[in-house]
Amino acid sequence: MAPKSKEQFNEIRKKSKENIMQVAMDLFAHNGFHNTSISKIAKEAGVSKGLLYNYFESKHALLEAIVKEAFDIGDQVLESGFQIDGDPKLQLRTIIKTAFQLVKGNQEYWRLLLQLSLQPEVFEDMQAFLAGENVKQFQVLVNIFERMGTANPEKEARLTAAAMDGTFIQFMYTPNYPLDEMAESIIEKFTK
Repeated sequence: MAPKSKEQFNEIRKKSKENIMQVAMDLFAHNGFHNTSISKIAKEAGVSKGLLYNYFESKHALLEAIVKEAFDIGDQVLESGFQIDGDPKLQLRTIIKTAFQLVKGNQEYWRLLLQLSLQPEVFEDMQAFLAGENVKQFQVLVNIFERMGTANPEKEARLTAAAMDGTFIQFMYTPNYPLDEMAESIIEKFTK
């Protein structure tokens, strides 16, 4: 068997790391962060504990990687709107559509992340990071509403985020939920 190229090795490493993160998120969401051991994660992921520690120095580091990945996805959603030059309404429409496509395309991932987020004691050490990321992402929406000439941009940004979050939660837990129809309703409401 020929030795693996650097690219092949990096791809194997990337897939292994993604697998560990997915397994960990599933276990954290269903069993609780504190009730999930590194041994259990390694066993379910089909890797040794040593290999797991090669990727993540601790269970908490693994949790941080999962949370940071989710915020990176959120940043990509926001950036999608700024692929469009100028028109803040079109930017907001693009952000909303992109967010809905992501949630619809990977419902289980977002459901697990929501379940994990409902364990607030898990995130005590990450409060500064979470607050900073939330403010950064919220400010993007405020800026869009300011450019739209909205009387109270912060209020509109909060309402938009709440409408989207509520709709996502309904979609995750309600069979046959009309997600596409709700996306259009939110777009219509906030981009008039």
